[in-house]
Order: sequence, then C-alpha cells, then structure tokens
Amino acid sequence: MTTVFLPCAYCGATSRQRPHPYTCSRCLDVKYCSKDHQLRHWKEAHRVECRGAGGKKPTLAEQVANLRLAMLAHAEKTRSISAEIAKAGAERDRDRGCREKVAEEKRNAEREVAAAQSELKAKSRDVAGWWWRWSLRVFLLAGYEASSEWGDPPTLTAGQAASLAEGLADRGWAFIDDFIDMTAVEKMRTCWLDRYSTGTGDFERGRMGGGRSGQNIKYIEEGSRGDFVRWLSPQDDDCPVGYKWLRAGMDLLVQGLARNCRCAALEGVDTVVAQSSMVAIYPAARGGNGVGSRYIRHIDNPIGDGRILTVMVYLNPEGWSLDSHGGALRVFHAMEDGSEVATDICPSGGRLLVFLSDRLPHEVLPVTGDHHRVAITTWYMDFAARARATCEEPSLAETEKLRNEMARMGGHSVDDDVTAA
Repeated sequence: MTTVFLPCAYCGATSRQRPHPYTCSRCLDVKYCSKDHQLRHWKEAHRVECRGAGGKKPTLAEQVANLRLAMLAHAEKTRSISAEIAKAGAERDRDRGCREKVAEEKRNAEREVAAAQSELKAKSRDVAGWWWRWSLRVFLLAGYEASSEWGDPPTLTAGQAASLAEGLADRGWAFIDDFIDMTAVEKMRTCWLDRYSTGTGDFERGRMGGGRSGQNIKYIEEGSRGDFVRWLSPQDDDCPVGYKWLRAGMDLLVQGLARNCRCAALEGVDTVVAQSSMVAIYPAARGGNGVGSRYIRHIDNPIGDGRILTVMVYLNPEGWSLDSHGGALRVFHAMEDGSEVATDICPSGGRLLVFLSDRLPHEVLPVTGDHHRVAITTWYMDFAARARATCEEPSLAETEKLRNEMARMGGHSVDDDVTAA
C-alpha cells in the first residue's frame, strides 16, 4: 500500500516519499512544502484557524484551567451517574441489566476523573518546575541569549531597585529613567513604527471589555481608547531580538521585586507568570486640531483577572515633553483624608514604569505633537488567580454590564458571538 503524507496546507501538494518538511509550531496540525507557503498561509488564513486565541499557543494558565474544567465536568458526570445508580437500585428487581450498565458507566467515569486528576497533578509539577527554572534563569522564559548587537539584558542598580520597591509599597507606582539607553530606544521604535506604517506588524485597534476571563464582549471606541496594539510573545516567529532582550530585563526586574519588595500585592502569591507583552502606538495629532489619541481613566485589573504588576518601557524620541508632545500617563493616588492627587508622568524614552495592576487608576492624556507615542507593556500575574479567571464562562450579568457600557460609550462590538452562562 502506498503511503500518502499530509498535503501542503497552502497549495495542496502531496508527497508519497516523506512528510513535508515544515510544520506549524503552534498547533502541529498542518504541514507545508516550503517556508514561503507556511508564511503565506499564516498571513492569509491560518493565523485565525490556528489552535489557541488569536493563533497563540495556549498558555500554562490556560492549559491548567482547561484541565480543571475537565475535572469539573467529570465530577458532574460522576454525580449524575451516581443518581442513576440510586434510581436503578430502587428498580433492580425490574431491570437488573440497567443497574449493571449504569454501574459500568460509573466505573468508567471514575477512571476518567482519576486520569484528569493525575494529569492536573503532573501539570502542576511541570508549572512548579517551570517557575523554579524561571527564578534561576529568566532567559529560558524570554528566549534571549546575549547577542553581539544587544549584549546582556538591562538591569537595575541597587539604588534603582530600592527606589522602585519603595514607590510600589508607598503609593502603588514608581519609575526609573534610562532603564534602556536612547540607542536601544531608537532601534526598537524604528522597528515597530516601520511595521505599523507598512501594515506588516499585525497591529489592531485597542479594545475594551473582555470580562474576567477575557472571553466576554470586547468593543472599540476610538474616542475613549485610540491606540493600535500588537500582542507579542518571545515565541512569535517574527519576534525581534530587541524585544527578547528587553523582555529578559523586565523578567529579571520582576524576579527581584518578588524577592525583595515588601508590597501587599505580592504577599501570598506563590507563582508569577507573564502575559504576552503589548506594543502600543498612540498616533500623533492629526486633522490640524492638535489633539491625538488617548485612553480614558481606567484600572488595568478591577475585576480580579490575575494581573498584579504592570511593567512598561517607553520608546519615544529624545526630548519628548508634555508641553510639546502630550501623551502623559496621569496616575491618581488616594490620600488618607479621602482626597485624590493626580501626577502626570512624562513618557520619556527609556523610562521604565511599574505599578499595581489591580488598584491604580490612570489614563493616557491626548498626544498633541507630531510624533507617535510608543510603549511596550508586560503584565505579570498571580498564576492561581489567572487560572481561576480563565476557567470562568461569561455570566449573563457580566455580559449585560458590558453591553450597557458599550452602548453608553458609543462603541461597537468585535465579539458578537459571545455566549453567556
């Protein structure tokens, strides 16, 4: 019998001698006869079809959450079968065969539950081991090895680390200047603005909503949030080395904070995981009115989705000023007497800002100059809290709240197919 291997997912060409040499590294489900066909198929179709949200491979949190959902399903199945067994017991004289059949189903369900529990325990051990490796060698997470162009990842001095820890503990936010130098800023800024302007960077309008799980209604309202974003992981095929270098520095920074910062937000957190980073471009003022894009006042995580630390680095040109260019990050700090103090932070190139994701109100003021405002942000999450949030199906109450919010703000949905539980 002649063996015919999987066809190329782009052109349909088959092979009878050996498998096609290229495979999608995310889903492992499709093969290609050439690298060119793999790239074309990704851009034209597969990025939407690929396993995982937005073509992303499921995160560890998502994998564990799925296992937990499976366990809940198996447990519910066992309870249902137990009820059937009780009913069959009452009717055993009339239908002994039904009783035996239901008992066998119960044994099968119990075996499924045991297998799911074993898989979950194994995954938990994998996660624990993964975090241990992350603590010792962050490069395993960021995928960065020192290169001749970028060198070692950016690090903090002892004084900078102490300043960040003190600011987080006292007011929930802190920043330090020159985390990366202007040469690195310009290289990364040029890279992302080129991709944005040529349409090759996969940027999309910033979205609001999503709910605790991130699977509920998302909507766009340009007057409230006017940035364009690209979600980026160190594992992405088109991930620049410069981002891996910066991400490694961010990971090292958070590792140090988790070890040394006496901050209430980090207490009781056993495992910290990192979300994909977000490259955000706020377009410059246009139309001659001197007012560009902005993002209204909000809290990154007001609903317990697991995010605990927001870490961002600004990639703006030298000489950026609030008077000439705008785009300040305005943070709000509650005082003991109930009043509120607002502080405007200039998005200076190379500046690193850290704040508590679940309690700091902030907004991005309008960009008023002729330069785009660029920043890279990474969220660090409590693994257990993130897994719980990911498990949740959108509730009717949450969905209705988001619909009302979207209508009030005049936004339009990008997820009309949300199903509420």
